[in-house]
Amino acid sequence: MWLVAVPGPGLVAERWHWPAEDGTPLEEYWQVFTDLRSEGKIHAAGLSNHGIFRLEAAEEIGVVDAIQALFNLIHREAADDVLLWARVRAKPG
Repeated sequence: MWLVAVPGPGLVAERWHWPAEDGTPLEEYWQVFTDLRSEGKIHAAGLSNHGIFRLEAAEEIGVVDAIQALFNLIHREAADDVLLWARVRAKPG
């Protein structure tokens, strides 16, 4: 999990870095993030290292505000799906 703290109520952002290794379903942990955002305890929620199918499943539960994909000179696979997925959903401005 990734956290950013700032003065004032709540955290700016929280990100789940990897799909749960303990078998916790994405629907369960993403619902918690969605609830935290709805309650004003965090301002944004994101996922890192989640493939396109998991991102789409998460988006059905609640908005994915940020993603972080493995993308560099060697690993460029994310350009074909995850980054395209993000570009389509990007909000202008």
